[in-house]
Amino acid sequence: MGHGIAQLAASNGYKVVGVESNADALTTGKNRIEGSLGKLLARSVKKGQLTDAEAAAKQTSIMDNLSFSVDKTALADCGELENKAYE
Repeated sequence: MGHGIAQLAASNGYKVVGVESNADALTTGKNRIEGSLGKLLARSVKKGQLTDAEAAAKQTSIMDNLSFSVDKTALADCGELENKAYE
């Protein structure tokens, strides 16, 4: 899925569809995004840049920009595709 790319795009207001080949990989990718985003926002709270409530609202907003699927047809309405594959 390229969780970093997906997180960055969703953080900047883009709607992102993450597609993986199986449910386990999909869950792993989603958990990585949630964990990374949580750490990033916790740092902002610690620095006084956000309150806890603002950080929680921001995380919800960003996660709302993400959808996840194991079905490639979920990409049908996408205007742009980014393919992340390990070689």
